[in-house]
Amino acid sequence: MHMKILNSRFHKLLTFAALLLIFSGCATVEEKNAPNPPISTIDKSNDDQAKLSASLACRVTQEHNLSDLSSLIKYYQNSIYNGQQIIELENGRVKATGYPNKNVILQAQRQIYLALQQNQELFNMYKDWGGVATEPAAVTEIPDPCASIDSEIIPIINQKYKLQLTQKPAFSLSLMDPNSCQHPEFPRISIVNEESGTVRVGFLIGINGDILYSTVIKSSGYKPLDLLTLESLDKCKFKPGTFNGSAIESWAKTDYVFKIVP
Repeated sequence: MHMKILNSRFHKLLTFAALLLIFSGCATVEEKNAPNPPISTIDKSNDDQAKLSASLACRVTQEHNLSDLSSLIKYYQNSIYNGQQIIELENGRVKATGYPNKNVILQAQRQIYLALQQNQELFNMYKDWGGVATEPAAVTEIPDPCASIDSEIIPIINQKYKLQLTQKPAFSLSLMDPNSCQHPEFPRISIVNEESGTVRVGFLIGINGDILYSTVIKSSGYKPLDLLTLESLDKCKFKPGTFNGSAIESWAKTDYVFKIVP
């Protein structure tokens, strides 16, 4: 779900600190003196625009929002279950050896506490969106109705991005203004679960530097980190890409790297 759709409780609930890396991209242009193609070759076509519009329209639907919320609730339910399993196994080991590992038990208890706390907030939002489950444990994951639409856009972004690189030096990439972005804190539950990974996001930048569209191209493997990366991008401003000195809509890619430092 595009995080604009969620209310402010979601932003307060899940926060992270991430190292932001901007793809500068590289490409070798063998025919340096070849004429520059028209701007339309790096701009979006009518078909591209139709797919982007369909994706954006899908993201405001009840089904899509319930899909993202149900995925997050299941994630935290699994964290609760895993914590309980760790405590059960550790208690069994203590009975056999007589030597408890207090750090393992405390870590598992903390994992359960954080998951319970955040899952209740998510469940309240799930109910606000019309979810039918009566408790978090009864929530079943709902397929994302936007998945097939978004999957058609990823090849477009990759193709257009590569094409832009072949337009250098006439074309210049859009650049993020780091001072315009707020980098939230790493989710505590992700630290406890020792989760790390890279989220690759593709997005379209308007001629005024606003983000017109963004989507996850490569997942970190963890839904909370993916969704919060999109939320963070919504707070950023860019210097727009240019073609022969004129600002144009352009495609870009960004990596957020989540890494737990020992």
